[in-house]
Amino acid sequence: MQLERPTVLLSSLAEPVAWRPFTAGLVAGVANVLVGHPLDTLKVRLQVASRSRRRHSLRLAGLFSGASGPLVTSPWLAAANFGCWDLARVELTTRWPQSFARDLDLLRPGRCPEAASSSSAVFLAGVASGWLLCNVTCPVHNLKVQQQTSSGDARPGHWMIVRRIGLRGLFRGY
Repeated sequence: MQLERPTVLLSSLAEPVAWRPFTAGLVAGVANVLVGHPLDTLKVRLQVASRSRRRHSLRLAGLFSGASGPLVTSPWLAAANFGCWDLARVELTTRWPQSFARDLDLLRPGRCPEAASSSSAVFLAGVASGWLLCNVTCPVHNLKVQQQTSSGDARPGHWMIVRRIGLRGLFRGY
């Protein structure tokens, strides 16, 4: 008795789905905040604390202080980063295949188009995506550090920080 192979259309499996990179970015952004924010808060507090106050900075309570903002925004920024990178990579690979496709045979229907991108297409897509998003993230990170380093229970609001350091101050370190 001969078993029959299931027939699956390879072209339907190989079609790129535009929402996948954005979804992967959302998941990566949530994981980044849950793991990275407490470590970042600890690092900033240790950098600005005097030696006598460093013991108090090492308490676990308060390490998620200020995490609600990044938890709301960071996943969307990561999704935009992953999505912009994928769109730029696919555009480079399909528009200029002689320059940015690893193998032109991989661009045929039924093949995996993700495998067709050359390392130069991946690199340039990363440069484009990173440049676009750093114009948003630099001021946001500066505001976060200003809030993390403020002392006392009354944390300054965003507009108070902008009035104090100015709009150009938001891009310091860019």
